[in-house]
Amino acid sequence: MEFAANASFDVAILDVQLLDGSSRPLAELLAARNIPFTFASGYGPEGIPERFRNRPVLQKPFEAEELRRCIEGLLSPKMD
Repeated sequence: MEFAANASFDVAILDVQLLDGSSRPLAELLAARNIPFTFASGYGPEGIPERFRNRPVLQKPFEAEELRRCIEGLLSPKMD
């Protein structure tokens, strides 16, 4: 959490479920910092916290090409 709160980085990939709990607090922090992120999950859309279901999801297991496309999408400027 300290790294995510203070470091400079372009994107993040979060696993939904961690050994010590959920990645939801980290997702909240990244959203507040406007840092693009995706979830990697084997749980499907139901495993994503409801607030973040509009975020991209990498369904595990995923291929390198899927990861590349996801990161490119996160880095693309958004049109309003």
